[in-house]
Amino acid sequence: TAGRNVVVVTPTASGKTLCYNLPVLGAVARDESARALYLFPTKALAADQLVELRALADAAHIGLKTHTYDGDTPANVRSVVRAAGQVVITNPDMLHAAILPHHTKWFKLFENLRYVVIDELHTYRGLFGSNVANVIRRLRRICHHYGADPVFICASATIANPRELAERILEADVELIDDNGAPSGRKHVLIVNPPVVNPQLWIRSSSLLTGQRIAERLIRDGVQTIAFARSRTAVEILTTYLREALPAPPGHPSPIQGYRGGYLPNERRDIERDLRDGRIRQHELLLRMRGYDGDVIGPAAFLPLAERFGLAPEIDRWVVARAIALLGSDPDGVASLSVNLSGASLNDTALLRLIETEVARLRVDSRRLTFEITETAAVANIPLARRFAERLMQLGCRFALDDFGSGFGSFYYLKHLPFDFLKIDGEFVSGCLTSRTDQLVIEAVVRIARGLGKETIAEFVSTPELEEFMRAQGVDYAQGFEVGRPVAIAELGLGEIASRVS
Repeated sequence: TAGRNVVVVTPTASGKTLCYNLPVLGAVARDESARALYLFPTKALAADQLVELRALADAAHIGLKTHTYDGDTPANVRSVVRAAGQVVITNPDMLHAAILPHHTKWFKLFENLRYVVIDELHTYRGLFGSNVANVIRRLRRICHHYGADPVFICASATIANPRELAERILEADVELIDDNGAPSGRKHVLIVNPPVVNPQLWIRSSSLLTGQRIAERLIRDGVQTIAFARSRTAVEILTTYLREALPAPPGHPSPIQGYRGGYLPNERRDIERDLRDGRIRQHELLLRMRGYDGDVIGPAAFLPLAERFGLAPEIDRWVVARAIALLGSDPDGVASLSVNLSGASLNDTALLRLIETEVARLRVDSRRLTFEITETAAVANIPLARRFAERLMQLGCRFALDDFGSGFGSFYYLKHLPFDFLKIDGEFVSGCLTSRTDQLVIEAVVRIARGLGKETIAEFVSTPELEEFMRAQGVDYAQGFEVGRPVAIAELGLGEIASRVS
C-alpha cells in the first residue's frame, strides 16, 4: 500500500481478503512487534476471517498471535489478546465501548499499529455510518497520541461511490482499487417470483414457502444450500419446515441448521465450522500386529487364520471394548469411531452384551460408534445380519454396509437390512475418473441410498480430483489418503487410554 489508505471494491470471491491479509502478515513476518486491527460488522464474519487468517499464517509458517475480541471472548482470553495479540479482530461496537475507553491497557496495540482493516465498508451508511465515522475519528486521535499513523485498508461490495464513502468515514484521502483481475467461473442468477394464488386480488404465494420449496429441492439433490430470511422468526420457521420435509435418519443429527442472532457462542461456532469445512467426522479403527522384529503385520496375514480357528469373535470383542474405551476417554469429542466386524460375530450374543454394558458404564454416546459388515458377510446370512443390525440400532449404534458392490449379490438385500451408511467399494472409486462404468455404479449407489434416506461413504479417495468428483456426485463422506492417512491411535488425541490401546 506504500503508506496510502485504500478501498478495494471488487466482486465477491475475487480476493479482497488477500488484499489486507498479505500486507499484514508481511509486516508481522518482518517485525514481530507490528500490530493490526480488523473491524467486521458481525461476530460471524470475524470468526470466519479468524479461521482464514490463521490458515494463511500457518501455510506461510508465521506464528501469528491473533484472536477475536468481542462479547463472546472469555475474560481470561481478553487479557492475553490485549498483551500479545498481533492481529486483533473485533467490531466497531467493541472498539467504541471496550477498547478506546481503556486505551492505556492497549498501549502495545496502539504504539505499534501498522494497519487498520475495515471490511464490508458498504454497510456503514446512514446513522450507523455516522456513528462508525465518529469511532474511527477517536481511533485516529488515540493512535496519534501513541505516535502511530496506521494505514487503513477498506473493502467493500460494488457500490457507486466507494471512495467518497471511505473518505467521509476516515476523514482522509483514499485510493480506489476497482480493477478486478481475479478469474471466476460461470455464475447463474435465477430470480423467482412467487406464483399468483388469487388472480382476482393479485395475491401471490408466500415468499417464505416458495423459498422453502426451492431449498428443499436443492438439498434433496445434494447441493450445499444457504437460505437467507429477513427475521429471526422467519429463520426458525424455515428451519422447522425444512426439517419436517427432510427428516434425518433415526439417531442422526439433522443436516439442516438455523443460524441467527440469539444463539449461544458455542452453538454459532459449531454451525460455522460445519458449514465451512469438511472436517474429519469419523475414524475407522484398523487392526495391526507387531512381529518379533517390530515390523507391522497387516490383517491379511493373521485374520484369515483367526477366522479359520474360530478366534474372530474374540478379536472383535477385544477391538470393540477398546473402541468404546477410547470414546469414553473423549466424552466431549465430535468424531466417531468405526469398527469392522467379521461375519462370525453376527451371531455373537456376548458381543452385543459387551456393547450394551460398556456403553452404559462409560456413558458413551452410542451414536458415535459405527459397526461395519462387509457385503459378502451380510449376504451369507441376511436374517442373521438383519437381527444383528436391528439390535445395534436399538442400542443407539450405527450400522454400515462395507465394500458395497464387491460381492456377487444384487441390490435385493438393501430392503432387508437396516443400515445408516453405504460404503462404496474402492474398486469403483479408484478408477472412476477414467471409467464410465465405475461412474455409473457410483451414481446408482448414491441415488438409491438417497432414496432410502441413507448416507454414502466413498472408499479409496486418494487425490483431490477424486474428492472433488465424489462431492459432485453427491457422496456424503470420503475415506482415503486424501482425507487422512492411517496413524497410531495415540496421535488422534482421544485421551490417556490411547497409549494403552496402541
